Amino acid sequence: MNCYEEIRQYEKEHHCYFDYIFHASGTGTTQAGLVCGQLIHKEERKIIGISIARKKDVGREVILHSIKDYLYENKIDTDSDEIEKAVIFEDTYVGDGYGSTSPEIDKMIHFVLKQYGIPLDTTYTGKAFYGMMQYLKQNCIYDKNVLFLHTGGTPLFFDDLKHTSGDWKGK
Repeated sequence: MNCYEEIRQYEKEHHCYFDYIFHASGTGTTQAGLVCGQLIHKEERKIIGISIARKKDVGREVILHSIKDYLYENKIDTDSDEIEKAVIFEDTYVGDGYGSTSPEIDKMIHFVLKQYGIPLDTTYTGKAFYGMMQYLKQNCIYDKNVLFLHTGGTPLFFDDLKHTSGDWKGK
């Protein structure tokens, strides 16, 4: 919820609106909080969690449960259909599961680091960023304001560097 409020404040200050918000979805709590904020403010944007490990049937249920618990505990009445519609949990890019990577993900991580100076790790943010780019491409999403939430993982980025055999040099 706090993160969602920070996004709304940023939008207000910078006179913009994000049509899509992407993030790495692990435990599901980030997505649950973002969707709660979206529902409370009755905003139409798409919040898309890119799974880093869980399959859709399990991951989506965890998120739905967290949202319903939060809304119930805070006495916020929201239609179940609205909640169902708001939860977009994408497991297409999970690969071999938690901690797995691929040459495509590694290539995306290299590109983002060289182009923008942003470190992404192979477990969370790199997989999610790669998933976001593929999702946008596969769903022909253009001319929209897209926000990618970098949820951390910088220590994992440096761990990844230690476990490569010079593959990062010169790329």
